[in-house]
Amino acid sequence: MRKSLLPLLFLGFAGSCFAAIEDTPANRMAEAERFMQAFALEKNLPEIVSQIAKTIPEGQRPQFLAICRNLDASAISDAMQENMVRLFTADELHAFVDFQQSPAGKSAMRKMAPYLSALLPTIQAEIRN
Repeated sequence: MRKSLLPLLFLGFAGSCFAAIEDTPANRMAEAERFMQAFALEKNLPEIVSQIAKTIPEGQRPQFLAICRNLDASAISDAMQENMVRLFTADELHAFVDFQQSPAGKSAMRKMAPYLSALLPTIQAEIRN
């Protein structure tokens, strides 16, 4: 009898280890804050702006960079966090952070700004069309 209960107890414990994070406003906020710390917008914003600037015609680039110097990273960060809490579950936010902190996630995130800047001209051309 004892031997037959052991696997059931193990499965019950293992299942709780992989249980989803309860999707409450507080847990969403905690995971969004964890995301914002991992993403470090204020640190990454200059690189994002730099990559986007490469896609802008040279004659318009100084004006774009001047506008971007006045961006309020804190306001953008607050809006990001507010919308994350509104749109994503606690589990989804947790997965984002886990991805960003993994070796593959770190590598992929370093490539995100160049990827988006390479994609931007196509998006701009399609909008013009």
